Amino acid sequence: METRQFESASNAAPPVVPASPSVGFPTNGNPATAIPATVPGAYWYYQIAEEMRHVVTDAGLTPDETDLTQLNQGIRILSNTEGLKTFLSVTAMITDTKLKIGQLVYCLGYNSIGDGGANIFKIVGTGTGTVDGGRYIDLTGITGQAEGQFAIGPINVRQFGAHPSATAAVNQVAMQAAIDYSDQVFCPAGVYTLSGTLTKTLGVSEDLTIQGDAVGASILIFDNAGGNGVDITQTLGGSQFNSDEQSIVIERLSLKTTSVNSGRAISIQNSGGQGQTARPVRLNRLNVSGYIDNVNSTWADGIYINAATFSTISDYNFLGSNSLGNGLRFESTDNAVDNNITNFRQLGGDSMAVITGRYEGFYFVNVLGINVQNGIHWNATLGVGETAQPLLSVDGGHINCISTAIKTEDVVQVIISGILFYTLAEGGVGIDVSVPFNTTYVQETQLTINGCILHGATAGAGTDAIKLSNFVTGAVIDSSSFTFYNRVLTYDSTVRDVKLTSDNKTKANVAVLSGAYEETVYHEEPFLNAGTQVGFCTMGVCTFAARHIVSTVGAISSHVIPIPNAGAFKSEIKSVTVSFSGVTNIDGGSYVVWDALANTGDINNIHIKVYNALTDNDVDISYIAAGV
Repeated sequence: METRQFESASNAAPPVVPASPSVGFPTNGNPATAIPATVPGAYWYYQIAEEMRHVVTDAGLTPDETDLTQLNQGIRILSNTEGLKTFLSVTAMITDTKLKIGQLVYCLGYNSIGDGGANIFKIVGTGTGTVDGGRYIDLTGITGQAEGQFAIGPINVRQFGAHPSATAAVNQVAMQAAIDYSDQVFCPAGVYTLSGTLTKTLGVSEDLTIQGDAVGASILIFDNAGGNGVDITQTLGGSQFNSDEQSIVIERLSLKTTSVNSGRAISIQNSGGQGQTARPVRLNRLNVSGYIDNVNSTWADGIYINAATFSTISDYNFLGSNSLGNGLRFESTDNAVDNNITNFRQLGGDSMAVITGRYEGFYFVNVLGINVQNGIHWNATLGVGETAQPLLSVDGGHINCISTAIKTEDVVQVIISGILFYTLAEGGVGIDVSVPFNTTYVQETQLTINGCILHGATAGAGTDAIKLSNFVTGAVIDSSSFTFYNRVLTYDSTVRDVKLTSDNKTKANVAVLSGAYEETVYHEEPFLNAGTQVGFCTMGVCTFAARHIVSTVGAISSHVIPIPNAGAFKSEIKSVTVSFSGVTNIDGGSYVVWDALANTGDINNIHIKVYNALTDNDVDISYIAAGV
């Protein structure tokens, strides 16, 4: 409402008080008795209008002739149910000259009404607390401070002055102050630029929660010359497996950097104690990436955790830049416990996960890596005589990588199931497993690959679907298919007891085996598809690992069985069985299984056995020609 606007004939100056006012009550008058009606006069209207106008202006509102609810608004603001004097903003409170020590006031916003910075303040003496923009604010209208009276629950960073429209320096100070003050911090929707790293040091019994509104809604852009985004240091101690209340939670945020391959979006460092006494870490619904205005920007590591125990990372997206940036990095020397990663997606970058050191286990479920250099790499760094038995489980997903999809060193239990692998470059490896030279593990090593599809680079030289080395023992490869790899399996002379079951399939010119140890790999039948090359070995000296190899119906390419053809190697052959069932049109080429057998022409069934072939006389060859 605006009481100083009239239809016509208004005056520039206010009316004066009547010199001889008529005191009493109004009357309509009575012409019959010559009693005149009451004349209010201009001043009467003026004083009524000004009283109402002051209600509006004292409430901090600007009179508006088109808004007929302002008197109501003003009354509600000035008659706050808690008896508080109300300001539109913290800025207005700071300059007010009528505040009194001990008074409670209410601000409807920090910089403006409704900006999310609303809070109740108590007016206290100068120097009561350290000024931080939220808990304590210096006043300029009077000598004193305003002390924030925060409700129980998360602290809104806007109550300390952070805002999407604020400068990076202002947001940096405000958010750091909020995190310093409270262990529960909320960042409402908006894009906030910061000039530094947000840090927090937690004692043994302290925890921390940082939450946003939603992924893609609450966005933090760190323009801090390669520094970390959120840097948390926790002091370990207390009993093993701290309670859920003592945890680190970061969720529903997007964290971006303007730097190139530098810093970590989230870094959690553990200080003192053992990894098993670390508080649980829960990171949920996070987007981590570079800044759109710098297409080359990316974090060096999206999430870094030292000595992680009972960490849970879920619904996490990481965007690398070309071959730069790792989605996850874990390090430990303290035998930390189990960690779970679910619904992890990465586009581009170096590695999806780099794990170094001793952990009881990592469990990945539903992982997606597209155009990454490497997938999941874990080097457990075990020494001879150590009794730890680290376990890696990867269940469900798709890893599309340039080099190696899954690589483990010294991880004695590996379970991989339901993964679609694409190896994009020549020389790439789908799964690379090795364990230490440690007799403790020779019989205990467990490797299970089940229900996977491994697709190599087209005609890629030197690509291996599965590579085993350094005393891998007891591996089982089941219900998987292999396409466009040069070799399904390569292994060194220390590998033992590897079983490829009958449910595995190969396609498109895949050499089945390349290795150098006898009696180590067992094939159930049938294993090979038509069109598959059976290549046992490309090495100068070769001892056979296969007991059974069976092909399904179809044409077999040339050089089906490139078995060594020289007497010098006969003593190394222990047992070989090669079977073809229902094969037609074996084309011309070298089919030398031994000196005694050359190109056989069209044959329906061949069964060849070589037992302890020390001399040519020991060779036992039998076959049934077509029509026999």
